[in-house]
Amino acid sequence: MPLGEVINVNSAQKAELERIVSDSMGITISLAQLRRVVNGANRLHFAILCADGPIIALKAVTRGVASGEEKEEVIARLGILLAAPNCCRLVLADSPRLIQDLRGIPHVALSIWLHPSKRLGDLDGAEIEQLRRSENLLRQVGEWVAFGVGFGVADRHRLNWVIDLPAERLSMIDNEDAFGATDPTIYREIVDFAVSDRNLLKTDKKSYADGRPVILGLETMIQKILTNNNAVQAILIEKQFSAGFRVPYTGMNPEQAADDIINRL
Repeated sequence: MPLGEVINVNSAQKAELERIVSDSMGITISLAQLRRVVNGANRLHFAILCADGPIIALKAVTRGVASGEEKEEVIARLGILLAAPNCCRLVLADSPRLIQDLRGIPHVALSIWLHPSKRLGDLDGAEIEQLRRSENLLRQVGEWVAFGVGFGVADRHRLNWVIDLPAERLSMIDNEDAFGATDPTIYREIVDFAVSDRNLLKTDKKSYADGRPVILGLETMIQKILTNNNAVQAILIEKQFSAGFRVPYTGMNPEQAADDIINRL
C-alpha cells in the first residue's frame, strides 16, 4: 500500500498507540513511524511501522459503509476459520484519543499487513505473467473469489488485492463492504487479471489449463465453507448486519457451486 506523510507523534501518543496494539492484538511493538495510507477510499487510514518488523494498519471506515469496521472484523474471523490464503488478522480497538484526526471516532480496525507486498494494480507486465504461471497463486485467486462471493464482499478492483510474488502469497484486503450481493461479476476484474481468456474459462472449464488451478481453488474454499457450516453460522448470527445473510452454496456440492460462479462471470 502506498504510504504518504509521516505524522509526528510525541511520547504520549506513541505510548497510547503501542498500548492499544498490545491490548487488542496481544503483541508488543515499538512504534517507529506513523504514516498516512494514500490513494485509498478511507480518509482515516494509517500505517504503524514497527521497529521490530510488522506493519499494522489502523483504519476508520469513512467511505459510507455502515458498520464497516465491524463487518471487516467478521470477514477476517471467517477468513481465519476457513484458512483463506494469507488472511490478514484484524481486530477492533478503541480509537486513539491523542491522535487529533481520530478524536470522536469510537473504534478503529487494526490489521497486520501482508508484508512485503504490492497491490495487484501496481504490478508490471512481467510480474503479471509471473502470477499467471504460478498454479499456487492461481489456486489462491480461486479460493479468495469463492470466499468473497460466498460472503458478499464487494469493491473488488485490483487495488484491493495484495501479493508477495517471491513467496507466492496473495490476500484480499479492504473487505468492509461485505454481506451484500453474492454476485460473481464483481470478481471479473481479478479473474481477467489471473487468466488470459475468461471466455475459455467459462466454456472449457478444467480443460483450460490456465484456468484449472482457479477452479480447483474455488472448489477448495467452497468445500471448506460447507464443511464448517455450523461454525460459519455461529459467527454470522453474532451481528445484526450478518445474521440474516445466506451463503449461496447451500444445497450444492463444490463442483456445482464452482461451475455456477464460472458461468456467471
